[in-house]
Amino acid sequence: MNKWFKLPCYLLGCLLGSQVVSTQVQAEPLIWQATKGQQTLMMIGTVHIGQASMYPLPNQINQFLMHSDGLIVETDINQPMPQLDLSHAIASKNYLSSTQQRRLITITKQLNLDPDTLLNQPPWIAAISLENESYKTLKLQPELGVDNILMQQAHQQGIPLLSFETLAQQFHLLNNLPNDGKDLLTDTLENWDKGQEFYACMLDSWQAGDSAKLNQMLTATEWDDKTTHALLNDRNQRWVKQLIDPAFISPQGKYVIAVGTMHFIGQHSVVALLKQQGYQVQQVSHSTSTDCSFE
Repeated sequence: MNKWFKLPCYLLGCLLGSQVVSTQVQAEPLIWQATKGQQTLMMIGTVHIGQASMYPLPNQINQFLMHSDGLIVETDINQPMPQLDLSHAIASKNYLSSTQQRRLITITKQLNLDPDTLLNQPPWIAAISLENESYKTLKLQPELGVDNILMQQAHQQGIPLLSFETLAQQFHLLNNLPNDGKDLLTDTLENWDKGQEFYACMLDSWQAGDSAKLNQMLTATEWDDKTTHALLNDRNQRWVKQLIDPAFISPQGKYVIAVGTMHFIGQHSVVALLKQQGYQVQQVSHSTSTDCSFE
């Protein structure tokens, strides 16, 4: 099952979306409230590339942000793009079998991309290039990503913006994935034809706040353990360490946290880790289940 969607949830945006509008009109995206002492955190699981049907966001998020001490996101996407040292990276063509290379060439022809360019790039860059181009066909817009919308609101309201990571740190992580991110590329190639159905179900589940379906998607991974830990579990742990550090946020403050939804799902999630730190965490959004299929 294609888990490439998780990468942008962790880094550079959650690559979700479809033409589908959820029929669960009373449901909401997943929102949690975490409290410890005098500190309150309102957390919303986001998608970073979206469409107009995702809005407006639940009023409780908008109201809480208006009176908060800060908005915390994964990274400030308005930072200058960092320079990358790819001198030690191995080209995708050296990781892919002949069958996989033919598959890549077929897909690049569909997307009007140059296959030689991708085959000579590290796998993680080739995977990003393929996925980013595919979203154009789904009419997804980065400016309609949830994080971006909330960042705009925070700027308009004079709310401070904080980030867990810099863009340089995120690219460093990508550039140091096991086997140059081979799993990201091979998984993308093997599941390419399932993409639209998968993204439709994902967006529908996000809009409905269907945590069971989202967790099912999370566990249906084909990544190796090192890649999963690097992109998800290890980052969750670092983020929670930041949240309990008074040098990062005030123990008496009120903050909105907007990061990829999959960071809040599962036994190694930010939600689970905050509970271990003594926070009282409860879901405050209304959810319903979806009946879509992603396999």
